[in-house]
Amino acid sequence: MRYVIASFKYSIVFLFLFFLVVIFYGKVPLIEGDKTITEGKIANFTVGATKEETFEAIKTHYSKKGYILKTSWGKSESFSNELVQFETASFNAGRNNERFSEFATEITELTYMVSPFVRTTEWKIEVPSSYINSIYLKFSDGKLYEITRSRWLFERP
Repeated sequence: MRYVIASFKYSIVFLFLFFLVVIFYGKVPLIEGDKTITEGKIANFTVGATKEETFEAIKTHYSKKGYILKTSWGKSESFSNELVQFETASFNAGRNNERFSEFATEITELTYMVSPFVRTTEWKIEVPSSYINSIYLKFSDGKLYEITRSRWLFERP
């Protein structure tokens, strides 16, 4: 009986400490967080790769049902009129006065790198899961310069 009570006390203390860490640290340790790199390799992507190489890596490693590739662009961009046909209707519905447009598609539906991905400098891969799981890819001069892996159990304000 003493063992059960002692075990229960330690469990309560552990849970209390865990919640303190979550409250003050802002995330669940070892599960949640962002990891950003500007050199090296993460999540099957290599900093310095071209857009074409990065697109091939996406097709090779993330072409699975439910995996979404997204990009957005400012409506004031010089190329925005070229991309009107690609605007994702659900994102842009009722947003005629917004400053941005978005294109999103399942990666399995992509056979080649369509114009929005050729023209824009930031891509986002949404990985289906029971929590928020995304990979952000940023390009400059056609080369991948920053990769961010982001995992969160729930959306925060």
